Amino acid sequence: MEQAANDLGIEFWAEFYGDVKYDSLGMLVIDRKKKPWDPADVEKHIRQQLEDQSVTSTEGTVVALPMKDYPVSICCHSDSPGCVEIIKATRKVADEFNSKYGF
Repeated sequence: MEQAANDLGIEFWAEFYGDVKYDSLGMLVIDRKKKPWDPADVEKHIRQQLEDQSVTSTEGTVVALPMKDYPVSICCHSDSPGCVEIIKATRKVADEFNSKYGF
């Protein structure tokens, strides 16, 4: 996606996910039936993505997700169980990050 956007001269945005896990190759793990997330786990998941530009995979390894200097969006799915709590937790961490770095 990054290369395609660059080739077309379109601004690329990195995207993180508040309610999706990653495998050890950095690929999204799509659940056939979504399971609820604990808001504390969402906060940890988002904080790691924003602060460390990485995630802990479903196998337990840390996987780099470099965002370079691109703008970032964070996706939370409305069909996830507890989606309102997921969004609240995500917003809390994003607000803390933005405050810390002057955004």
